[in-house]
Amino acid sequence: MLLRVGGRPAGITRLDIEGSVAIVRLVAIAPDLQRQGHGRQMSRLVDREARRRGVTLLRVNAAPEAVGFYEATGWHRREWDSEELSGIAADCIQMERSLEG
Repeated sequence: MLLRVGGRPAGITRLDIEGSVAIVRLVAIAPDLQRQGHGRQMSRLVDREARRRGVTLLRVNAAPEAVGFYEATGWHRREWDSEELSGIAADCIQMERSLEG
């Protein structure tokens, strides 16, 4: 998924869907556009697309510096697959958020 602001690419993410569960991957907002609400905007777009596809649970391997953002937007720390925490994701914090309700 690509978020554009004023016609310019501002952020990206990927949504890997398996049934009613989706993993949000490769989340990035352009450095000069961070802390301006674009992460929240992308989160709303991800939620809308996930719901459209029947997803009821989102998961993410959050970078340690992004955990505060995720907690502020309704995510909770929960280990869901320890095998995911290797390589570039070794220091990530696993989190999830329900889309039900």
